[in-house]
Amino acid sequence: MSDNQDASSDVTRRCIYCGRDKPVVEFTDEHIWPDALGGDCLPSTWRTNDVCGKCNNLAGLFVDGVFIKSFFGSAERWHGAHDYLTLSDVDRAVLPLAYLSRLTDVPLADNEVAEFWSGPCGAHVIHIRPTLDEATWSSYAGGDPRARKLAAGRAYMSFTSTNPFWITVAVNSFKAHFRRAKRYLVNSNVPPQWSADFSTLDPTDAMTARDLVVVKHVADASRRKQSVRSTIEMRVDQDGRLLAKIALGLGHNLLGKTFDDSPYAALLRQALWEKDFQKRQSLPVRGSGYLNGGNALAAIVPVLHWPGAWVLMLNIVKGSLVLTVVSPGKMSMGIVVTDDSQLVSELGPDVHDGIVWLTVPSIQESVGPLPQPTYIAHQIGAEPNDMLQALAVKRNRDVLPPC
Repeated sequence: MSDNQDASSDVTRRCIYCGRDKPVVEFTDEHIWPDALGGDCLPSTWRTNDVCGKCNNLAGLFVDGVFIKSFFGSAERWHGAHDYLTLSDVDRAVLPLAYLSRLTDVPLADNEVAEFWSGPCGAHVIHIRPTLDEATWSSYAGGDPRARKLAAGRAYMSFTSTNPFWITVAVNSFKAHFRRAKRYLVNSNVPPQWSADFSTLDPTDAMTARDLVVVKHVADASRRKQSVRSTIEMRVDQDGRLLAKIALGLGHNLLGKTFDDSPYAALLRQALWEKDFQKRQSLPVRGSGYLNGGNALAAIVPVLHWPGAWVLMLNIVKGSLVLTVVSPGKMSMGIVVTDDSQLVSELGPDVHDGIVWLTVPSIQESVGPLPQPTYIAHQIGAEPNDMLQALAVKRNRDVLPPC
């Protein structure tokens, strides 16, 4: 290699997602497994600096975000999170809110939408926000995440518990989720210590009065144990591009440039950036999605599942390197990282035996890599593992007040 080529390699790098050579200064830290799902606490196998800033931003919004902000992604972030609450640190306790639906039979301005969320202990949250490019963002809970910075709307929370613990957790979670929206407490006076965090309800204000009709509609239905008319928009394939992205990142970290230049990596790249679902389905990328992965793994999911955690497992299956994911809600999905048997043969014996990682977003902790036999032995009670036992004791460590 010439001196000029050596110098060039110091200032340019190939992005593993788009496959283009770009200046090194354009590259950023990428969470292969999304940060919102616990990626920040996973070890270096799940992160890379070989992704350009443009791909990082686009993937975060249109790949990771499509799943994270979906109805299912919202439900998964909620599943099991309350298991890790503790009475000793209630002032900092935050739980994800669960997105339920978009209300359809309520009085709203023509350019607004009302979304129904559930908070800790079933607290009702109504978020009323502007409709901005809903054709693109209708399946995102909360709409366009970029627009929320400028047009965050109004959020109203009604407590369903009088217990101080659950009220505090609900307030913390409400503030954390709706950072930029105007926030109101509906069925409680705002305590002095929270006065800076909430706006004052003024029923004489025309917009507030209209909003309160929506809030009352939901509250009345709840008291009568009746349903409210609503709709949920779902994408057919909210996880396909995400799985392709994860496979590209893992393949790069485990197998290097030979993988990056392989035909299968090129297919994964196509699957990552192809927006059209039908065209993406025609690509010979092997895997099973979130909504159709359960049948193939139904027998083993109960063994692999860990409450409140995403379980990430790498295996060699018929000469291919396969990633399997088990969600907090006991759903599964998976993808072939590479089908090149020569590349697979170069992996260490630990991968051939299977590797498992767990990440718990609610406490920002992870365990792994663990040998798959070690994890399964712990799960079936054959041989307890110290790291897993340490994580297990953080679940339900306190008897929480009744909800």
